[in-house]
Amino acid sequence: MSIKPKLPCVLTKVSKRVVKLDKNQTGTNLIYQDKLTCQVMSREQFVELIEDGVYKDYHVRRINNVKTPVSNPDKTKLNNLSCSKYRRDGKI
Repeated sequence: MSIKPKLPCVLTKVSKRVVKLDKNQTGTNLIYQDKLTCQVMSREQFVELIEDGVYKDYHVRRINNVKTPVSNPDKTKLNNLSCSKYRRDGKI
């Protein structure tokens, strides 16, 4: 893949394990990174890993008939996959 991982790969109290690295012109997230392992994965790879039970804090929805990874609901919206308010270190 041509997308380079964001560094450093660090989990914070307010962040979830996976972040979006790239999206297309319509806003569909395409590339993700696991901040614990630094693994970069496509949407399809991430969906498969969620369905296999690797990422328990995420689930898959069909959006416009496309399997799409989404964060499980919690108290904050700032840690959703599409949120960009947090820097890599988890601070606003």
